[in-house]
Amino acid sequence: MQNSSFNAPEINPGDFFCLPHLLSKYLSTSGMILHSSVTGLKPQKQRAMAKAIKRARAFGYLSSVGRDVVYAAKRGRSL
Repeated sequence: MQNSSFNAPEINPGDFFCLPHLLSKYLSTSGMILHSSVTGLKPQKQRAMAKAIKRARAFGYLSSVGRDVVYAAKRGRSL
């Protein structure tokens, strides 16, 4: 995730609060916001991303407890 498309100057991560499938990439499996060293975002964009995630949680688009199962990485075959 080191080359994030959110680092582009014309993109504001705060505008994406209503798209949880994009924001869930920046959350750990326990629902915590990933550090900027993991996400690869610049400090200003990292703050905007955190604000968008918090806004999405306030509106009910994202869970504050953990990452939604729908957006989690698939592991192997299921029954």
